[in-house]
Amino acid sequence: MVQLIQKPQAIAFDWDGTLADTRDVVTIALNHTLALYGKETWEAVRLKQRNPMKSLKENFQNFFGADAFKAYKTYLAYYRTHCLQDVHPMRGAGELLQYLKQHAVSISIISNKEKSLLISEIQNCFPNIVFNAVLGNGDAPQNKPAPDPIWTAYAMAPFDINPQNVWMVGDARVDFESAVTANCLPILIGPETLTRQIGALAQLEKTKQAYLFKDLTDFLNHLTWDN
Repeated sequence: MVQLIQKPQAIAFDWDGTLADTRDVVTIALNHTLALYGKETWEAVRLKQRNPMKSLKENFQNFFGADAFKAYKTYLAYYRTHCLQDVHPMRGAGELLQYLKQHAVSISIISNKEKSLLISEIQNCFPNIVFNAVLGNGDAPQNKPAPDPIWTAYAMAPFDINPQNVWMVGDARVDFESAVTANCLPILIGPETLTRQIGALAQLEKTKQAYLFKDLTDFLNHLTWDN
């Protein structure tokens, strides 16, 4: 079994699908908004019109055209009222974050999500965890998959960061691409189907340039730090 013995200075986490289980509530809020504008369901729209390398907000132009701005405000209002309370931590997230804090690893969140929603969800899910940086949609010059959010998080750290001693933990290709471009280690959380999205991942694992774990508990079980 692979053991990640060398402790990093810092770990940046994606939010949706990585630390927080938001898939169902996002689907509910999107279906509500799509129905109001006479669109197909999210499952259909996602397959036909979503660009997975862009944030949800950026995709609203694809979904709603000239109504994108108004539709996005409708989505946010519904999400805040009906969905925030149903966002929960992913299995093993709390234990992992506590472990990292105990070992003095700087932890940040880097997400393409609307910042106001992100802050509310973090407070609900992890009220006792202090993150060194929280970046949402638009907080860096470019969103993931660009490296800008990771670089911005470096600048906010309380000490000098060596990019080669940073890990980026996420569940999607945008997280992988952002990590690689920022010259830090990609840690991917998810099923083996993720490997098919990133064809070179198997080879990268062999050369210790990236790792894939089935969930956060699996990831935590591979950390073996003495101090």
